[in-house]
Amino acid sequence: MVEFKISMIFLYFMFILLIMMLFNSLFIEWEIYMNESLDFGFLMIFDWLSLTFLLFLLLISLSVVIYSKSYMFNDYFKSRFVILLSLFIISMIFLIISPNVLTLMLGWDGLGLVSFCLIAFYQNSKSLNASVITFMFNRVGDSFIYLMMYFFIIVNSMNFVFFDMFFFNQIPLVCLFLACMTKSAQMPFSVWLPLAMAAPTPVSSLVHSSTLVTSGVFLLIRFNDFYLHPNFLFEILFILTLMMSSVSACLEKDLKKIIALSTLSQLSLMLLMLMEGFMEVCFLHLLIHAVFKCLLFLCSGLIIHSFNGEQDIRYMGNFVSFYPILLCYLNISFLVLMGLPFLSAFYTKDFFLEIMNLNSYGNLLVMMSVYISILLTIVYSFGLMYKLNLFFFSYSSWVVIFKDSYIKFSLFLLLILSLFIGSLFMWMISLSLEFFCLSFYFKIVFYFFFMLGILLSYVNMKNLYFQSSMFIGEVLNMNYYMNIFFYNFYKFIEKGWAEVLIGPGIYKNYGVFTFFYSYSQANKLQFYLLLFIIMVMIYIYLNSLISV
Repeated sequence: MVEFKISMIFLYFMFILLIMMLFNSLFIEWEIYMNESLDFGFLMIFDWLSLTFLLFLLLISLSVVIYSKSYMFNDYFKSRFVILLSLFIISMIFLIISPNVLTLMLGWDGLGLVSFCLIAFYQNSKSLNASVITFMFNRVGDSFIYLMMYFFIIVNSMNFVFFDMFFFNQIPLVCLFLACMTKSAQMPFSVWLPLAMAAPTPVSSLVHSSTLVTSGVFLLIRFNDFYLHPNFLFEILFILTLMMSSVSACLEKDLKKIIALSTLSQLSLMLLMLMEGFMEVCFLHLLIHAVFKCLLFLCSGLIIHSFNGEQDIRYMGNFVSFYPILLCYLNISFLVLMGLPFLSAFYTKDFFLEIMNLNSYGNLLVMMSVYISILLTIVYSFGLMYKLNLFFFSYSSWVVIFKDSYIKFSLFLLLILSLFIGSLFMWMISLSLEFFCLSFYFKIVFYFFFMLGILLSYVNMKNLYFQSSMFIGEVLNMNYYMNIFFYNFYKFIEKGWAEVLIGPGIYKNYGVFTFFYSYSQANKLQFYLLLFIIMVMIYIYLNSLISV
């Protein structure tokens, strides 16, 4: 496969470049235009931050492209899909390596425009409405970037290296925050993220893992040196988004929307880490989340395909009998999402909570919101795992089994990364060996929330069936005689006389008239001759009556 060989060669060079630039930074500038007031050039930055994220972006993109080769095999527009997917990845690459506002807009606007085309790929009203809403919210973020460009024109340069000149002017920083909040779907810009699930599953996996929604978080990580003090208003918005997305995921019945809402909660968690000053931990959690969330979406896409396009989890069940390996991948990715000890996400979540517990100045509101979000994550994750693994009632009667080697390779690659990336990279961000001495109760609080989440997930599953049978209470208060009256009305009126006089009766009674009228529109000579004879006969008859 040519695409696979090209991708592997490119990944090999990216890995070598990452090793070379681990402790250095490389700026490459192509000067396009310059005068006395403004210079414009194409600037690229290669450092450990951009190269690491670029390496993971290419790995995830490789898995998604290989997965799409089989997933979109029967699609008529699969070549168009691959082109749009490639443009989507290229736009994200521009955003990663660009410390210049104008070149940044190539990637920023490219993500918005190509996402519009990808979400509307299936060309129906639902996809079109979702793509328009997504595009409009992205244009709101673009307006903040354009406003920020105005301040860069003041200093006669478009490079972010001059961002420190705005240290005493908070407006460019606020514009950057608001633009990143629109891309990362933070409150009040959270509407478009669940709607973006109208796109094909490979697009959803790429959008929610390492491209569109993570671009805002990456930009804030890139320029975190310019906002040393956390903003209380932004923290409140992130906490509200965290709570809203976690609660909504517990109540949602759509499989893809549950995973999308989990993405929203993880993005809020990353932004809270960043606001508290843990840039390295936030970046590591961004990489971990990109890998296991892509695995989650790819597995869910196969499940939805296997249940003949059904996305409602109430119609799913006992999938382990059909494809146990796929359920194993899905369960591991959910365990990573929950932060199970010694899996990848555990190293970032537990480290963040331990530091917050150690510091006497730690934000209690942030800490409690993170604990509650972990609890709710366990609730909807275990509920979904129970439905897919152990629940034996399903409406689906047609199950398609996927045994393609391309899909197996992409899922296995993401599984290996999801299991070991946290333990490997945690040593890289912890350059000094530090020991944390916490009390016993602080150490077991995570496990307490873990067990409580399993219990609440069982209660939530019971509540699901209770909500499905809420109409039973209304039936108990219905009047017997009123039921008899409406039954007779339906039987004798709606299905009786109404059928004769109103429904088919109108067609039968006026069929002759409509036939005569349609025949008159044919412009035939016989018709007009017959009409003339009839009029003459009527005239003779009326004239005879008058003469009498």
